[in-house]
Amino acid sequence: MKINGAQTSTVQSVKQNVQSDDPVIKNAQSQIEALRKQVQNLAKNEEMDADAKREKRQELMQQISDLNVTIKQRQIELRNKKQQESMAKAEAARAKKEPDSVKEAKQAGAFTTRGLNAVLSAGNAMEISKAQGGLASRLEGRANELKSEIELDKARGADTRQKSEELSKVTRGAEKAKTDQIGTLGKAVKELKDAEDEDNKAAEQDEEETVNGVLYGKDGKLQSEEQEPEYQAKA
Repeated sequence: MKINGAQTSTVQSVKQNVQSDDPVIKNAQSQIEALRKQVQNLAKNEEMDADAKREKRQELMQQISDLNVTIKQRQIELRNKKQQESMAKAEAARAKKEPDSVKEAKQAGAFTTRGLNAVLSAGNAMEISKAQGGLASRLEGRANELKSEIELDKARGADTRQKSEELSKVTRGAEKAKTDQIGTLGKAVKELKDAEDEDNKAAEQDEEETVNGVLYGKDGKLQSEEQEPEYQAKA
């Protein structure tokens, strides 16, 4: 029983380390940490005026938002890849009628119907997030255009109220699109993780049933040490 428990713990540990050790995620996390420090130091900078600080902070927060999107997209990619590989192993094992291989594949993350649905949902989420990211990029591009036009208009002494109002709306729209994008990806990551957890529990239950079958036998009676090898051989 302890051996089986150790195997399950090892499987779960490997799954957790796959993402934490991923260079893309680690690099993005390091960049986010550096950017957050810049945001903190920005408030202490006495050489910049309020407008410059606000603009710089917005720029830094935008970079953090982009990196968060990168992390969530990478998490989905890694989970999808692992799940698809596990499902392929399980199907190959079933085709060869190898019970042990099927069990190993399940422990490695072969998915139930819920898991398969999560994989499909994650694919849809990636497409939706791309559209949301594209919208955010277009709005950000328009915001940059407006900023340049406003600076030129100010230099000429022209009225900038209308463009300033549009800039405010465009900026809010871009921020919302980014927030929506992160939310879409976050939901997909959660669905994939929940499906993984469900299958881990199913694998543990299968292990327990297998062990109980060996210890107690098909008739529900406890097998003796002499009987157990014979039972296992027959099974």
